[in-house]
Amino acid sequence: MRHTNKRVEKYGGTLVPVPGLDERGLLPVGVHVCTLDEVRAAFCWDDHRSGLWANLGQFLTVLAAERMVYPICVDGSFTTDKIQPSDIDLVHDLSAASEEAQIKGILWFARRREEFKKRFNVDYCPNLPHNCDFQAFFQYVGTKTGHAKNLDHKALRGLLRVNEWRAG
Repeated sequence: MRHTNKRVEKYGGTLVPVPGLDERGLLPVGVHVCTLDEVRAAFCWDDHRSGLWANLGQFLTVLAAERMVYPICVDGSFTTDKIQPSDIDLVHDLSAASEEAQIKGILWFARRREEFKKRFNVDYCPNLPHNCDFQAFFQYVGTKTGHAKNLDHKALRGLLRVNEWRAG
C-alpha cells in the first residue's frame, strides 16, 4: 500500500510527508501530520475498514457537539496492514485545551471509554499535559501487535496526527 498524496505539513519544526507502511506493515516511526481525508484514502480499502471509518465520523460528530474539537491521533491496528482491525485507536490531544475540556476528557476516559468502544468502535484516550502522554504510549508496537508480527513490544511505530478537523 502506498499513500498517493505527497502533501507535507509542518509539525514539530520539521516537514513530515504522510508515509506508506514499512516492511513490518506498520507506519514508520514518528508522528505524521495529515488530514482526515488522507487517513481515509490510505486505510479504507474495504467495506470493513470503511465501516470503522464511518463510526469514527459519528464519534467525531459527538466530539464536535461537545465543543471538543482538538487535535487527534489515529492509531492502532487500523493504521497497519491488519486485515480486519476491531476498532480505531484515537488519542484526543487535550494538552493545550482548557482545564474544563481536560477534565471532560478524563471523565470520558474513566466513565465512557467502554461505551465509545461498543457504540463507535473507537478506543478513546485523552492526551493531557505533564505525565499522561498517550501520544507517546501509542507509538509502541505493544503486546498484541508485537506477538502477531514477532516484534519486541517496545519497538516503535508511527501514528497519524490530525491537527484540524471538522465533523461530517
